[in-house]
Amino acid sequence: TDFPSEWAMTQNNLGSAYTQRIKEDKAQNIEQAIKACKKALQVYNETDFPSEWAMTQNNLGSAYTQRIKEDKAQNIEQAIKACKKALQVYNETDFPSEWAMTQNNLGSAYRDKMIGDKDQNIEQAIKAYKKALQGYAETGFSFEWAMTHNNLGIAYSNRIRGDKAQNIEAAIAAYEQALLVLTQTDFPIYWAGTQHNLGTAYIYRTRGDKAQNIEAAITVFQQALLVCTLEADPMAHLRTTNNLGYLYFANQKWQLAAENYEKAIAAVELSRSWATTDDRRQEIIAEAISVYQNLVQTYINLKQW
Repeated sequence: TDFPSEWAMTQNNLGSAYTQRIKEDKAQNIEQAIKACKKALQVYNETDFPSEWAMTQNNLGSAYTQRIKEDKAQNIEQAIKACKKALQVYNETDFPSEWAMTQNNLGSAYRDKMIGDKDQNIEQAIKAYKKALQGYAETGFSFEWAMTHNNLGIAYSNRIRGDKAQNIEAAIAAYEQALLVLTQTDFPIYWAGTQHNLGTAYIYRTRGDKAQNIEAAITVFQQALLVCTLEADPMAHLRTTNNLGYLYFANQKWQLAAENYEKAIAAVELSRSWATTDDRRQEIIAEAISVYQNLVQTYINLKQW
């Protein structure tokens, strides 16, 4: 009532914080982010607050991209819709950095889009990421430039068109570009995430020596775990230890596989303890059921009945 624009700005910032929150239940954090952005939009409209409206639409799009609750396909459609609304105001000439940021978020939404042709969706994602890189290069936003390279690497890893081997090489090149800026010292969390993505690309790499690619993957996953500890980020810890378990399992290194699968399960259990509903706790188990299955087989191979 008394400070509508300041209230809206704070709601928008609260939404951004909830979107990036690591502690507590991820699904509930995203719901809080969406709720806060929608409150901001009760004040911000395209006519009276065009740049603030566009900023909040962009943040809302980011939240919908990460949303766990409700229908995944529809969440992504909402994300694309919100990003496109933001781009009605943000243009490359007047808002180069904001335009680039929104193109990056639009790329992430298209990368995850489930409705329509998957092949075309990935191409749209790559196109949007390249636009974002163009904008960031012109404005000197090095961190955002690096994060977009990380996202572009994910898109190339999932790309259907073109030669698969070449797409993986393009993904690796994009991750390596990102790591020029995302150092362990300056951006530890983002450095670890990019290291994880690089390791995943090495798993699927077909060029070069297979054994060397696997060793490279193990090395970068182990590097990522320097930051992605169980306490700091259980979901990232889960992804990375699960991948290490898989690599050791595939190479019949049963004890190392068991050790990493056990770490992954500890991360699952911590994430479940943060969940606020029984349904979400059940979803977390369902998403990680292969970890339990693989650990059972690993114990059998070790004769640890």
